[in-house]
Amino acid sequence: MIEDDDFSHEVDKAELSLIEEYLDGTLPPGERLAVETWINGSPTRRAHAAITAGLRYSATRLTKRRSIPVWSWAPIAASLALLIALPYLHHRMPSPSLVSPAGQTSRAVTSSPIAEDTILLEAKRLRSSSPENGPPTTYRLHVNQPTRIQIALPAAAPRTTYSADIYQGDQRGGSPVIHRIDLPLIQVQSLSYLELHVPPGSLSKGEHLAELHSANGAYRLQFSVEYLP
Repeated sequence: MIEDDDFSHEVDKAELSLIEEYLDGTLPPGERLAVETWINGSPTRRAHAAITAGLRYSATRLTKRRSIPVWSWAPIAASLALLIALPYLHHRMPSPSLVSPAGQTSRAVTSSPIAEDTILLEAKRLRSSSPENGPPTTYRLHVNQPTRIQIALPAAAPRTTYSADIYQGDQRGGSPVIHRIDLPLIQVQSLSYLELHVPPGSLSKGEHLAELHSANGAYRLQFSVEYLP
Protein backbone atom coordinates (compact mmCIF):
# COMPACT_ATOMS: atom_id res chain seq x y z
CA MET A 1 0.00 0.00 0.00
CA ILE A 2 1.27 3.48 -0.84
CA GLU A 3 1.76 5.72 2.19
CA ASP A 4 -0.30 8.93 2.27
CA ASP A 5 2.77 11.17 2.00
CA ASP A 6 4.11 9.19 -0.95
CA PHE A 7 0.74 9.26 -2.68
CA SER A 8 0.41 13.03 -2.16
CA HIS A 9 3.91 13.52 -3.53
CA GLU A 10 3.09 11.51 -6.65
CA VAL A 11 -0.14 13.48 -7.15
CA ASP A 12 1.78 16.77 -6.82
CA LYS A 13 4.33 15.58 -9.39
CA ALA A 14 1.57 14.57 -11.80
CA GLU A 15 -0.19 17.93 -11.39
CA LEU A 16 3.02 19.89 -11.96
CA SER A 17 3.80 17.79 -15.04
CA LEU A 18 0.35 18.49 -16.46
CA ILE A 19 0.70 22.21 -15.78
CA GLU A 20 4.09 22.25 -17.52
CA GLU A 21 2.60 20.55 -20.58
CA TYR A 22 -0.17 23.16 -20.59
CA LEU A 23 2.33 26.03 -20.43
CA ASP A 24 4.44 24.39 -23.15
CA GLY A 25 1.41 24.24 -25.45
CA THR A 26 1.96 20.54 -26.16
CA LEU A 27 -1.54 19.33 -25.23
CA PRO A 28 -4.16 18.48 -27.89
CA PRO A 29 -6.87 21.19 -28.23
CA GLY A 30 -9.59 19.20 -26.47
CA GLU A 31 -7.35 18.15 -23.61
CA ARG A 32 -5.91 21.66 -23.33
CA LEU A 33 -9.39 23.13 -22.77
CA ALA A 34 -10.11 20.56 -20.06
CA VAL A 35 -6.79 21.27 -18.33
CA GLU A 36 -7.37 25.02 -18.54
CA THR A 37 -10.73 24.60 -16.80
CA TRP A 38 -9.06 22.39 -14.20
CA ILE A 39 -6.31 24.98 -13.52
CA ASN A 40 -8.74 27.89 -13.29
CA GLY A 41 -10.89 25.97 -10.81
CA SER A 42 -8.26 26.15 -8.06
CA PRO A 43 -6.27 29.14 -6.72
CA THR A 44 -3.48 26.73 -5.78
CA ARG A 45 -3.22 25.33 -9.31
CA ARG A 46 -3.29 28.86 -10.76
CA ALA A 47 -0.43 29.75 -8.42
CA HIS A 48 1.47 26.61 -9.45
CA ALA A 49 1.10 27.61 -13.10
CA ALA A 50 2.30 31.13 -12.38
CA ILE A 51 5.25 30.01 -10.32
CA THR A 52 6.31 27.41 -12.85
CA ALA A 53 6.50 30.20 -15.42
CA GLY A 54 8.34 32.32 -12.86
CA LEU A 55 10.96 29.68 -12.17
CA ARG A 56 11.61 29.31 -15.90
CA TYR A 57 11.99 33.07 -16.19
CA SER A 58 14.36 33.10 -13.22
CA ALA A 59 16.48 30.30 -14.66
CA THR A 60 16.81 32.16 -17.95
CA ARG A 61 17.94 35.33 -16.21
CA LEU A 62 20.36 33.47 -13.95
CA THR A 63 22.00 31.88 -16.97
CA LYS A 64 22.96 35.36 -18.10
CA ARG A 65 23.75 36.78 -14.64
CA ARG A 66 25.22 33.97 -12.53
CA SER A 67 26.65 36.36 -9.95
CA ILE A 68 23.15 37.00 -8.55
CA PRO A 69 21.94 34.53 -5.87
CA VAL A 70 18.95 32.38 -6.86
CA TRP A 71 16.85 33.48 -3.89
CA SER A 72 17.09 37.15 -4.82
CA TRP A 73 15.27 36.51 -8.12
CA ALA A 74 12.46 34.39 -6.68
CA PRO A 75 10.03 37.15 -5.56
CA ILE A 76 10.67 39.21 -8.68
CA ALA A 77 10.27 36.26 -11.03
CA ALA A 78 7.13 35.09 -9.26
CA SER A 79 5.57 38.53 -9.44
CA LEU A 80 6.34 38.79 -13.14
CA ALA A 81 4.98 35.31 -13.65
CA LEU A 82 1.71 36.15 -11.94
CA LEU A 83 1.35 39.22 -14.14
CA ILE A 84 2.07 37.18 -17.26
CA ALA A 85 0.66 33.73 -16.59
CA LEU A 86 -2.78 34.57 -15.21
CA PRO A 87 -3.93 36.58 -18.24
CA TYR A 88 -2.46 33.83 -20.44
CA LEU A 89 -4.62 31.21 -18.73
CA HIS A 90 -7.71 33.19 -19.71
CA HIS A 91 -6.58 33.81 -23.32
CA ARG A 92 -5.75 37.45 -22.63
CA MET A 93 -2.55 39.23 -23.46
CA PRO A 94 -0.91 40.87 -20.42
CA SER A 95 -1.15 44.65 -20.31
CA PRO A 96 2.27 46.22 -20.94
CA SER A 97 4.03 48.12 -18.20
CA LEU A 98 4.06 51.83 -18.86
CA VAL A 99 6.76 54.26 -17.78
CA SER A 100 5.85 57.88 -17.21
CA PRO A 101 8.26 60.69 -18.10
CA ALA A 102 9.18 60.89 -14.42
CA GLY A 103 10.23 57.23 -14.47
CA GLN A 104 7.33 55.91 -12.43
CA THR A 105 6.07 52.51 -13.48
CA SER A 106 2.41 51.73 -13.98
CA ARG A 107 0.74 48.34 -14.20
CA ALA A 108 -2.71 47.59 -15.55
CA VAL A 109 -3.82 45.04 -12.98
CA THR A 110 -5.14 41.70 -14.17
CA SER A 111 -8.55 40.46 -13.09
CA SER A 112 -9.14 37.02 -11.62
CA PRO A 113 -12.06 34.76 -12.65
CA ILE A 114 -14.17 36.26 -9.85
CA ALA A 115 -13.68 39.83 -11.10
CA GLU A 116 -11.04 40.70 -8.53
CA ASP A 117 -8.08 42.97 -9.24
CA THR A 118 -4.65 41.86 -8.07
CA ILE A 119 -1.80 43.94 -6.63
CA LEU A 120 1.59 42.17 -6.49
CA LEU A 121 4.19 43.56 -4.10
CA GLU A 122 7.66 42.62 -2.86
CA ALA A 123 8.37 43.22 0.83
CA LYS A 124 11.70 44.55 2.04
CA ARG A 125 13.15 44.45 5.53
CA LEU A 126 12.20 47.58 7.48
CA ARG A 127 15.25 49.77 8.10
CA SER A 128 14.64 53.34 9.23
CA SER A 129 17.87 54.56 7.63
CA SER A 130 17.40 53.00 4.19
CA PRO A 131 15.70 55.20 1.56
CA GLU A 132 13.15 53.91 -0.91
CA ASN A 133 14.59 52.91 -4.28
CA GLY A 134 12.80 55.06 -6.84
CA PRO A 135 9.11 55.89 -7.14
CA PRO A 136 6.53 53.26 -6.17
CA THR A 137 4.84 51.11 -8.80
CA THR A 138 1.38 52.33 -9.80
CA TYR A 139 -1.45 49.80 -10.10
CA ARG A 140 -4.55 50.62 -12.14
CA LEU A 141 -7.69 49.19 -10.56
CA HIS A 142 -11.35 48.87 -11.46
CA VAL A 143 -13.42 51.13 -9.22
CA ASN A 144 -16.20 48.59 -8.59
CA GLN A 145 -14.07 45.48 -8.08
CA PRO A 146 -12.52 44.07 -4.90
CA THR A 147 -8.75 43.82 -4.79
CA ARG A 148 -6.49 40.93 -3.85
CA ILE A 149 -3.11 42.03 -2.50
CA GLN A 150 -0.28 39.48 -2.70
CA ILE A 151 2.99 40.36 -0.97
CA ALA A 152 6.08 38.27 -1.71
CA LEU A 153 8.46 37.92 1.25
CA PRO A 154 12.17 37.04 1.20
CA ALA A 155 13.06 33.37 1.40
CA ALA A 156 14.44 33.94 4.90
CA ALA A 157 11.19 35.43 6.22
CA PRO A 158 10.01 33.78 9.49
CA ARG A 159 7.37 31.06 9.03
CA THR A 160 4.76 32.69 11.24
CA THR A 161 1.66 34.88 11.09
CA TYR A 162 1.83 38.56 10.19
CA SER A 163 -0.18 41.72 10.68
CA ALA A 164 -0.55 44.23 7.85
CA ASP A 165 -1.23 47.96 8.05
CA ILE A 166 -1.74 50.06 4.92
CA TYR A 167 -1.66 53.85 5.22
CA GLN A 168 -2.79 56.52 2.80
CA GLY A 169 0.20 58.58 1.66
CA ASP A 170 3.92 57.87 1.67
CA GLN A 171 4.43 58.36 5.42
CA ARG A 172 3.14 56.47 8.43
CA GLY A 173 0.61 58.56 10.32
CA GLY A 174 -2.89 58.32 11.75
CA SER A 175 -4.97 55.19 11.51
CA PRO A 176 -4.34 52.70 8.71
CA VAL A 177 -6.97 52.48 5.99
CA ILE A 178 -6.53 48.69 6.03
CA HIS A 179 -5.61 46.59 9.07
CA ARG A 180 -5.29 42.82 9.11
CA ILE A 181 -3.97 40.46 11.76
CA ASP A 182 -3.00 36.78 11.86
CA LEU A 183 -2.22 36.57 8.15
CA PRO A 184 -0.65 33.16 7.47
CA LEU A 185 2.51 32.87 5.41
CA ILE A 186 1.59 30.99 2.22
CA GLN A 187 4.26 28.85 0.58
CA VAL A 188 4.06 27.54 -2.98
CA GLN A 189 7.28 25.83 -4.04
CA SER A 190 10.04 28.41 -3.44
CA LEU A 191 7.73 31.41 -3.06
CA SER A 192 6.56 32.74 0.31
CA TYR A 193 3.83 35.36 0.30
CA LEU A 194 0.93 36.92 2.19
CA GLU A 195 -2.50 37.47 0.72
CA LEU A 196 -5.32 39.77 1.77
CA HIS A 197 -8.57 40.77 0.11
CA VAL A 198 -10.08 44.25 0.36
CA PRO A 199 -13.50 45.46 -0.82
CA PRO A 200 -14.01 48.03 -3.60
CA GLY A 201 -13.06 51.57 -2.64
CA SER A 202 -10.74 50.56 0.21
CA LEU A 203 -7.72 52.10 -1.52
CA SER A 204 -7.84 55.75 -2.52
CA LYS A 205 -6.07 57.17 -5.54
CA GLY A 206 -2.46 58.02 -4.79
CA GLU A 207 0.45 56.59 -2.85
CA HIS A 208 0.18 54.07 -0.02
CA LEU A 209 2.60 52.78 2.59
CA ALA A 210 2.26 49.19 3.80
CA GLU A 211 3.95 47.72 6.85
CA LEU A 212 4.08 44.04 7.80
CA HIS A 213 4.88 42.92 11.34
CA SER A 214 5.59 39.59 12.98
CA ALA A 215 7.16 38.59 16.27
CA ASN A 216 10.50 38.28 14.45
CA GLY A 217 10.67 41.34 12.24
CA ALA A 218 8.99 43.96 10.09
CA TYR A 219 8.81 44.84 6.40
CA ARG A 220 7.86 48.01 4.54
CA LEU A 221 6.74 48.63 0.97
CA GLN A 222 5.13 51.39 -1.05
CA PHE A 223 2.78 51.40 -4.01
CA SER A 224 0.44 53.77 -5.79
CA VAL A 225 -3.13 53.38 -7.03
CA GLU A 226 -4.98 54.80 -10.00
CA TYR A 227 -8.45 53.87 -11.22
CA LEU A 228 -9.39 52.92 -14.75
CA PRO A 229 -12.01 55.16 -16.39
